[in-house]
Amino acid sequence: YSSVLEQILMQENLDNQNIIAYFDGKMPVKLKNTVEDYLELMFRDDMDEVMFDDLNPMAEIELNMNGDSAKPSDARILAFTFKRIKDNSGQISELIATVMDVTDKIRLAKKLEASESHSRKQMEWMFNVLHVEPGLLKEFMDGVQKELFHIDNVLKKNKKESEYASTLQEIFRSMHLVKGNANLLDLKFFANKAHEFEEEISKIQQKQNIAGTDFVSLVLQLNDMQSILDELGNLIQRISNIHTHFRPKRSYENKLFIQSLENMINNTAADLNKKVKFEHKGFDSSVIPYEYRLSVKEIIIQLIRNAIHHGIEDPDTRLSLGKKAHGLIKISSFRYENNLGFKFRDDGSGLQFKKIRQIAAASGKWKKTEINKWDDKQLTAAIFYPGISTAQQVDLTAGRGVGLDIVKEKIEKLGGRIEVNSIENESCEFSVTMTLNKKKSTVEPVGDSMDVLDNKKNHVPIET
Repeated sequence: YSSVLEQILMQENLDNQNIIAYFDGKMPVKLKNTVEDYLELMFRDDMDEVMFDDLNPMAEIELNMNGDSAKPSDARILAFTFKRIKDNSGQISELIATVMDVTDKIRLAKKLEASESHSRKQMEWMFNVLHVEPGLLKEFMDGVQKELFHIDNVLKKNKKESEYASTLQEIFRSMHLVKGNANLLDLKFFANKAHEFEEEISKIQQKQNIAGTDFVSLVLQLNDMQSILDELGNLIQRISNIHTHFRPKRSYENKLFIQSLENMINNTAADLNKKVKFEHKGFDSSVIPYEYRLSVKEIIIQLIRNAIHHGIEDPDTRLSLGKKAHGLIKISSFRYENNLGFKFRDDGSGLQFKKIRQIAAASGKWKKTEINKWDDKQLTAAIFYPGISTAQQVDLTAGRGVGLDIVKEKIEKLGGRIEVNSIENESCEFSVTMTLNKKKSTVEPVGDSMDVLDNKKNHVPIET
């Protein structure tokens, strides 16, 4: 058997060699010391031999056969078992060891486990995407790819140390959009991945001295997300025939878009232990040209988050204020002449100017003496700045001061404007208007237009 043992242990002339010395360099020193202690205990008569089976530190052990210079391929997984040999007087005189090479068996088991895990993951993804209308799914894939490309380009640029903070903020905003789009379609596995990316950015932002090497972890996570997106694309391609056979007619696109918004509202409200109803009779996404749809959708996502997290109160608080237990989010769309837009309204707490003033002062973005002079219009404008958040904690929904600044940015890129109309403890309404880059056309407003609050003191246009 010596030749077989030499093959397993990858060493010749094993006769009379000390087994502890053999392990030098092949395993960590701490583990080697544990093995030595274990073998010494095996020679103690007062120790039960059966007990040693459970304590055996070498029942399955990975050894680097070529020491410190070993390559991953040089590692072997061996299984050692030991049995006591007693002399004529009944004293333990030596140990006999049985060695098995279980490398291929263990590695195959790990491959099978990884394959099963991957299959389960793909099955979860498949069930996630099957409920999503193909058009919305394509918009999601295109939108995520655009943001990942943007993040990749930002990370590749040579940056000065003074630009690190703004770079992190720019990356964060893009990833926040990705998370919002994933939450809209209830693609939780992708939303969680985006949230992990945000967490990594936050860790870097909290450092006193940010270094260029801190961005390495973001590059790795970005590559991971790109791989997931590519894999998701391949999965969608494989199940495209299912979508083709069950594809709804175009007349249902608005219904599916509304349904995705409703799902997001229900899920977000449930996560925050709130109750919210969604009224959308006056909204029709078909009046929005395709090139505007993604931006409009992203704006609405942020407004939904803002309304549920910051505006609409929990049921007990609402009842104590004489309101119904459930909050209300209402949207309507319009298109006339060369303009299109929508109104978004919730019946929550409205803008709390005192609290906004305190948050603005704590942010350090403005001088306190300046903030104390602000009127309602200037306080309203502050909610569109990055880093301004009244959320008490960070979660998948809010808390990082990113949201309404994205709304402002999107509207600016579309050449539009937003007006904010708020009554404290009653409601808050955002009216977004965009001018089309086309010849003028007259189209009647869709559905019942939303009543505009007629309170000039609280009616605050924010030109962007």
